[in-house]
Amino acid sequence: MIALGATVLSGTISAQAQQQFPIQVSTNSGGTLLVDGLESDRLPAGVAAGTQVCAPGPRVYKSEGERYIFQQWSDGSSDACITPSKPGMYRAMYAHEVLVVVKSAAPGLQRSMWVLYAEPVKLEVPPLVERNTETRFRFDSWSDGERLFDPSNTIAPVKPTVLEVRWIREHHLQIDGPDDANLKGSGWYPDGTNLVLRAPETLTGATDQERFKFTQWESTSFPPAVLQNPQSPITAVNIQMPYSLRAVYQKQFLVSATSPLGTLKREWVNEGQDVILEAPPSVDIVPEQERLLFRRWDGIEGLLSPKITGKVDKPIIVTAVYERQVVLKVNAPRGATGEGWQKVGNVSTVSVPGLFAENLLLNSAFTGFNGYPPGQSSIQVLVNEPLTLTAQYRTEPNLPVIALLLGLPLVALLVYFGITRSWFIRLSNRVRSIRPRVPSPHMVERSLTTTTLFPRTNGVHVKLPIGEEQRS
Repeated sequence: MIALGATVLSGTISAQAQQQFPIQVSTNSGGTLLVDGLESDRLPAGVAAGTQVCAPGPRVYKSEGERYIFQQWSDGSSDACITPSKPGMYRAMYAHEVLVVVKSAAPGLQRSMWVLYAEPVKLEVPPLVERNTETRFRFDSWSDGERLFDPSNTIAPVKPTVLEVRWIREHHLQIDGPDDANLKGSGWYPDGTNLVLRAPETLTGATDQERFKFTQWESTSFPPAVLQNPQSPITAVNIQMPYSLRAVYQKQFLVSATSPLGTLKREWVNEGQDVILEAPPSVDIVPEQERLLFRRWDGIEGLLSPKITGKVDKPIIVTAVYERQVVLKVNAPRGATGEGWQKVGNVSTVSVPGLFAENLLLNSAFTGFNGYPPGQSSIQVLVNEPLTLTAQYRTEPNLPVIALLLGLPLVALLVYFGITRSWFIRLSNRVRSIRPRVPSPHMVERSLTTTTLFPRTNGVHVKLPIGEEQRS
């Protein structure tokens, strides 16, 4: 009722004003007009003919985001000020505009614009915006409008509006490696994506004895990418910026060493790495009877030691060559030549002493080997298996020694008597030659009975009577 009364009262005042002032002025901006330089306190307002009425300015701001732009007067005049002289309604016509702000994280697209109130406005952005060669923005959606998920959108604002363009920020990931690795994963990824990387663990080389082994993922960009496990061919990376990754492979060669007993070593070794191959110098098949003795490596010339070392620059495929040996044993009391370890199939010459002294009086004389012709103290034996020979001897007297032992006492006795008699004779002769004999009366008396006189030399020698001579 109060509002209705005010409307009626206003209509009455307006009617009265029109009767009093046939020239009426107003505006659609909701603002004021300048009447002879003074702001009108209410509109519409009646003015006398010849009164100057002006629009307050080309722009009238209702707020920071809403304004009115002067267009013209209702009589068609585009001047800001008019001096109406004819009765009628003179209305200042304004265009009502609101501010539309387009916010965008993609560079070059953020802007603001004044648009007509409630008038449809077409907005359009590109599907992709490249910041540089490694980072870009992909359109996602609008915050308001008729087509939220279309780069082309339409909006009819009735108030100041902030319209946001949502983007997906993408970074480029570059993955490099050997051509035949067929690595996948290079491309554009949204910021914050957790990406799983996969690389083949091995790649084939020029032959089946060469290959390339994955060693690690290497970041070739700065700052480097943070990887969960860079040494694994399967790892994950969080995309926070553009990255460049490279799968690193190491060339490897096959190293294989075998022996009659099986595989000694079989593994892939990095190029340039030191390697040691070792085979047992000997292997017992039957202890003290049969064995295998290392001789050389087949596969590489000149390898004669059971242990070899060196740097790997090519495939190494070698086999340890062994010689089968058996023991030839000779049972002989004084030893033998030709016994010991023998190569299977070898012909060995075995010799033993033919005769040796057991003690001073007895000798041992060789009679033969078991299973071989008798009397041969040196024989040739074909060795194909462990073999034991026994040298057989017989005991016999040592005749020369026995004869010598028996003859020595007789010889000694003869020598003794010979030496004793010779000494006595030489002594007697020496005594006679030193002292001449003087015949005693008794000797003279005896000499008269002798029949013979010795010739006299240096004295008188008288032959004793025969009977006395024999007694002496």
